[in-house]
Amino acid sequence: MSKLVAVKDTLLVKTMAYILIAIGIFVGSFILVMYGVTTLGLIKAPAPITSQEVVPTLLLVVSLPILAYVTKREAEKVVQIEMENATDA
Repeated sequence: MSKLVAVKDTLLVKTMAYILIAIGIFVGSFILVMYGVTTLGLIKAPAPITSQEVVPTLLLVVSLPILAYVTKREAEKVVQIEMENATDA
């Protein structure tokens, strides 16, 4: 497998990770907002989650940007190493 293909694969995996992380942040935030709206009584609907599920959801929403940063940093390292290897060869 050529170095260029390896770099493209790394960037593809990085992009897919970002998409999944963005979806997770959006869904988690939406659920937390809906929970807040229903507990404040602004709408008459059952809460999408219980109060015990709020803490894990909040931790998920907070930890996903950290995962995005680590993904970005590690992908940049891999691309840099692959580029160095391609120029050395």
